[in-house]
Amino acid sequence: MVSVLDPAVLLTLAWVAVLFAAGFRYRWGSLPPVRALVVFSAALFWLAYSLTQLSAFFVAPYDDVLVAVAVGFLLGGAALFVQWWRRRSANESE
Repeated sequence: MVSVLDPAVLLTLAWVAVLFAAGFRYRWGSLPPVRALVVFSAALFWLAYSLTQLSAFFVAPYDDVLVAVAVGFLLGGAALFVQWWRRRSANESE
């Protein structure tokens, strides 16, 4: 069994908390949309990294499923980063 105080578990929980906090702040208007994109992007990148670290504690095939989810989060984070980059470039050109 994995200890809750293991760094991989703590890192995963921390980035999930960041995602929920950013979503809450965005929903209630205290986080601007452009900044929300970069926060969500970074949180998804780091969540993907922490899930790959966490997959070492699981047996096959669960570790493969966790890595597949991490790849999905990585691609989602990359897509949000590209959106942020385009919006930032559009705002600077105006």
